[in-house]
Amino acid sequence: MSTAATQRATADDADPYGLAGDSTFEPRWLEQAVRPRDAAQARWMGMRLRGLVVVALAGCLCLFLLLRQWAAAPYVDSSWRPAAQGGLELLGAADPALNAYRGRVLRQLAAAGEPPLVADLALLQRSPRWVVDDGQRTTMLQAQSALGRLMQADSVRLDFDGAPTVELRPQARGFAGLGLQFWIVAALALVLYLIAASVFLSRPVLGNALYGVIALAQAGNLLLIAAESLGGLGMPSGLPGWIMPLRIGCDTLTAGAVLHVCAVHPVRMPQARWIGGAGWALAIGFTAWNLLHPVPQQWWAAQAMLLLYGLGAVGVLTWAQHLKPHPFAVTLRRLGWAANATLLLLTLSVALAGSSPGGAYAVATVGSVIWYVFFASLILLIPFLSRSQQVMREFAMLAGISTVATSLDLLFVAVFALGQFASLTLSLFIALGLYAGARQWLMIQLMGSTAPSAERMFDSLYRVARDIEAEPTQAPAHLSKLMQMLFDPLQVALAPGRRLSRARTVGEGAALVVPLPD
Repeated sequence: MSTAATQRATADDADPYGLAGDSTFEPRWLEQAVRPRDAAQARWMGMRLRGLVVVALAGCLCLFLLLRQWAAAPYVDSSWRPAAQGGLELLGAADPALNAYRGRVLRQLAAAGEPPLVADLALLQRSPRWVVDDGQRTTMLQAQSALGRLMQADSVRLDFDGAPTVELRPQARGFAGLGLQFWIVAALALVLYLIAASVFLSRPVLGNALYGVIALAQAGNLLLIAAESLGGLGMPSGLPGWIMPLRIGCDTLTAGAVLHVCAVHPVRMPQARWIGGAGWALAIGFTAWNLLHPVPQQWWAAQAMLLLYGLGAVGVLTWAQHLKPHPFAVTLRRLGWAANATLLLLTLSVALAGSSPGGAYAVATVGSVIWYVFFASLILLIPFLSRSQQVMREFAMLAGISTVATSLDLLFVAVFALGQFASLTLSLFIALGLYAGARQWLMIQLMGSTAPSAERMFDSLYRVARDIEAEPTQAPAHLSKLMQMLFDPLQVALAPGRRLSRARTVGEGAALVVPLPD
């Protein structure tokens, strides 16, 4: 072995955590962070800020144009629910002529030049992404497309049981008709978009670009979910046929980007190119296949792909942790297990409840929305893990617990045939019990425990001082134990072979190396 190679090997053995070149804790850090060091850096910061403003304005403009188009789509402002004997029961309507039929069961709709459309649950289902059976999904999409064509007519006839026919003129939805849930989900999508832009522009590297892909794909998913939440009868023309392939594409591309980013961050794997290339090839191929022609058993194939990618990402992070330990890899792996577990529970719930049309409708309208909000909260949490606020962490935990509660509710109904009230009560009781019992543990897993009290710190210092006095030769081990008790890090390890005069950061602030006395 050459002298240079020997020196590199010796340095690696003596410095397994990559301490060389790390910055030290000095007061001039703040000055360097606030005041640019030279004119070139000042120009770059100005360009980055202007670029962020341009990207933010472009995103807001595109969102406004999309909302304007959806707001112009005609619909019948009314609320419905499935009737026990078939058909749809009217709960209320903005038009006084239609509201007079409240409580009546609608049997069919018709318009000039269009065949009559049977009124059933398919008119209320808006999310083909969470319909298990291919035949039911096809029927739902055909019903929604036919309803969209009816809404384009000058007038629509509604036939109720035991009542005269009602003829109405569909009206433009308007921004007020989009609904509260629409605005909340669309706002979350815009926040994801802005966070993705700011993260990438702050440091345009591969890892941040992949994070941007993940955030943008899920922002698109949230926009489609917002479109599915539109109330009344009628959706924007042409949208129902594109929802399923677009949402599967967003999910699959997100999974491919997650696998790739786990291969390059926080530890770059030796096979990162092969892992990322294989993940992208499979994701793009599956997305293109669904855009051109739906695959058989489309829902099962999509869920299997997502779970496979999720397990692959956790496996890559575990492999990276064995090659080169890194605290952030441990945190990402725990977040990955949380996301995989909730997705698997939701998948089982959908599969068991899919045979029941009412159960599938509940999943599409409630369970899946909560899951995507939970996943979006994890995406928002990742860039700020080291300094995120308590509210953000609590929001992510509550979204995850809500997903568990919804999935348990559907499981109780599908497997144990419990009533809706009993199932909801039992699932909420179990979910709240899990939240109360596991909250502190989950917070520690995500962020570590809170700062120790003065009494605990004094007691720890006193005990370690007594131990060092009794066994001076074991001072490094006792001091490591003290660091563990006081700061509760994800990992504590000795780094022999280097003499440090002051504390140093590791992995861009992900870890702290403290010198030990002789």
